[in-house]
Amino acid sequence: MLSLRKQRQLPHDICHAQITSNFTSLLPVVPLYFPVQADRAQYTGILYAGWWFPDCLHLEQQQSKRNDPMIDGFPLSFFLPLVVHAVAGLLTGVTGLMAFRAPKRRERHPRWGTRYLWAYTVVFLTATILSGERWAADAYLFFLAVIGYGFALGGYGARRFRQVPQVRRLLGKQWVVAHIIGMIGSYVVMWTAFYVDNAHLIPGLNALPPLTFWVLPTVIALPFVVLSLFRFAPKTTRAVRGEPGKEGV
Repeated sequence: MLSLRKQRQLPHDICHAQITSNFTSLLPVVPLYFPVQADRAQYTGILYAGWWFPDCLHLEQQQSKRNDPMIDGFPLSFFLPLVVHAVAGLLTGVTGLMAFRAPKRRERHPRWGTRYLWAYTVVFLTATILSGERWAADAYLFFLAVIGYGFALGGYGARRFRQVPQVRRLLGKQWVVAHIIGMIGSYVVMWTAFYVDNAHLIPGLNALPPLTFWVLPTVIALPFVVLSLFRFAPKTTRAVRGEPGKEGV
């Protein structure tokens, strides 16, 4: 029912020619998705009301991968961001732990929090690149990175900009709640993404159901969230009421 003639053209040229001809059709567009293969040339695409749209991104990625040097079985364009991502993830884990353990006052705690945010920024950017390289398999990692980085930005900004009038109106004395939930929440999301993506490579953990790694980091973090709110949120309340020296984080 569907025929495809091979053309000795670059993937971009094939896509451009096919899409140009398809959009000249006056047929109504009814989406029907399925992969297409023809004569060993693994062309993939989308069929719309009898018209075939080649997957341009797939074709161009296949063309680029053939010219991409390989390192340990990975294309160079994937391997380099992967190394940076792994190092940044390690730094994020360490700086997050140091920020949590540091006394909740000026100097050490905010300084470690800033380092944590910068490391998390690199994690987010490299996760975006890696997910784009293998979107079909790793798209969920991109969305986890967005959620985690959003938590980190919100938690950091709640403390850093707590004196800004707009933030004071929005959060008031509850900025510390947003700070604690944002920072711990971002840490939880990072470890969730790590275990979901890598637990099958870790002996002992690979025997557990996959759902475990979606839930367990949150379960472990909940007592720390409750304890932190119990210890520090009341101090902020007293400080706002006029008792000096009680602001803890």
